[in-house]
Amino acid sequence: FRHIFFFDCFFAISATGLGTEVVSSEEIKYKAFYKTALNAALSALCSIGGFTMEQAMGPSSRPLACALLKECLEVRVKLGYPYEQADVEKMLLDYLAKGGNFYPSMWHDLQHKRPTEIEHINGKILEYAVEYCMDLPLNNMLVSQIVTREINDGTRNSDHVPPYLHQRCVESCGPGKTNRSRSTECFRFINSKVRKGKKAK
Repeated sequence: FRHIFFFDCFFAISATGLGTEVVSSEEIKYKAFYKTALNAALSALCSIGGFTMEQAMGPSSRPLACALLKECLEVRVKLGYPYEQADVEKMLLDYLAKGGNFYPSMWHDLQHKRPTEIEHINGKILEYAVEYCMDLPLNNMLVSQIVTREINDGTRNSDHVPPYLHQRCVESCGPGKTNRSRSTECFRFINSKVRKGKKAK
């Protein structure tokens, strides 16, 4: 049944004059990660900062968007999709820099006290990072802030904090800690990583 449906769709689309082609599942995964990385570079940043995509790509915050993107691309390398510096510039110029003077959907969700898609964007990147024992301090910090905002707004239960937010410092937290005390330890851990990164520059 699935094959019949697939071919019906294929011929229906082709009949309109639109091009169709068969691609591998690996290509689809690569494209999906590519799009997720682009969203991760701006969605949470704009939502927490309260500025539009165009403003986020201004001279003051563009380096931060670039750093977020690079963290995501480091995860991509672990998944078997290497990248070059030219790829970063292409993503910044071809997509992110063309973002209009409007807010991402995540910003609107926060403004209207609705659950966001943070766990499917930056959160998904962090899931992979934990799997490969990688530290992504910027992504971690932004996800923590969005999740905290959701809890404060009543759109997320305080017990539903994604495990990857405290996975890297669970040893120091101890199994008996509450989510609140564990989160405090995590914020200290994340902030220390951010400070070390700034000093290195």
